Amino acid sequence: MAEDKGPQAAPAQPAVSALDAGHKDWMNDVAFNYYGTQFATCGGDHEIHIWRQQNSSWQQTSTLRQHQQAVLRVVWAHPEYGNVIASCSLDKYVMIWEERVDPVEGAKWEQKAKLAESSTPVTDVAFVPHSLRLDALLLAAASEDGVVRFYLAHDVMNLTSWIAKTEIRIKAPAQGSHRPCISWSTARSLPPLIAIGTRRNPKESVQIWKFDPAGRNHELYHSMSDLEDVYDVAFAPSMGRSSLLLAVACARGSIRLFEISALPGEPTKTDVREVSMQRDTLSGPTENLQVTRVSWNVTGTILATSIAGLELPTGQHILWQPTTSGTWIPQTD
Repeated sequence: MAEDKGPQAAPAQPAVSALDAGHKDWMNDVAFNYYGTQFATCGGDHEIHIWRQQNSSWQQTSTLRQHQQAVLRVVWAHPEYGNVIASCSLDKYVMIWEERVDPVEGAKWEQKAKLAESSTPVTDVAFVPHSLRLDALLLAAASEDGVVRFYLAHDVMNLTSWIAKTEIRIKAPAQGSHRPCISWSTARSLPPLIAIGTRRNPKESVQIWKFDPAGRNHELYHSMSDLEDVYDVAFAPSMGRSSLLLAVACARGSIRLFEISALPGEPTKTDVREVSMQRDTLSGPTENLQVTRVSWNVTGTILATSIAGLELPTGQHILWQPTTSGTWIPQTD
């Protein structure tokens, strides 16, 4: 008879630690590098903080202070181009930063470029995914006036020179602050696509554009209407899927998920259907709630959402996974 060893200890849970990001105002964004060994934060105090993992703990290694107003987004380029980040701000500028190693001073971050084409605040930035194999360091920057500009690094060995290659003007009413947000698709089975979410634009709340790398002919691939104001959009990593998943973060606590696929034999036409999600996650009134961010894990099988509002002063974060029937439900533990 097997020996009774008594109650067994529960499996160890992954350690979760909290960090004081050091910002003196709201923290607006956090982004990890490709390998997960560094991350950057940005906030309303005009600062960007760089953190590095050292001896199993996180240490702040740099503070970048060139923006003159709140920094809204920070993103990392693919490591093929070195340690490079881009940031955007209410001050209307996009800035490019690079970490260089000095033989005496060690690793040091430098501002390499300041892109000043926008006449309104720049609300989002996104490097083109390396998986699309466009063989270029290309950055999309969305401005409050509804223009998405595409910047090309003239020489990846010298990031001081960037070319404003082309732009997309979203379809929206001329008046109002549309505060666009953007996300690139990573799928190689379809042409390069960029999703643009907008506010105060109910007729075309989310627009998916086919990006022409030559910069000659960008086409509106599909648009979605009658959504609440859109605060964030995120394509799921394709991971070999024949279709795309697009998560949309909206006002009034609304999270929407769409599956997008090309029609068989007609690659220029799309079939778009909304994916079922459990809707009773939030209790109480949702009029003053906003889903502010949506983000995917590396396999596109878990969706993370962040919700803020008067009823949730400390915010709420929900992870979603699909059931065998295809309905996405919140994780309970």
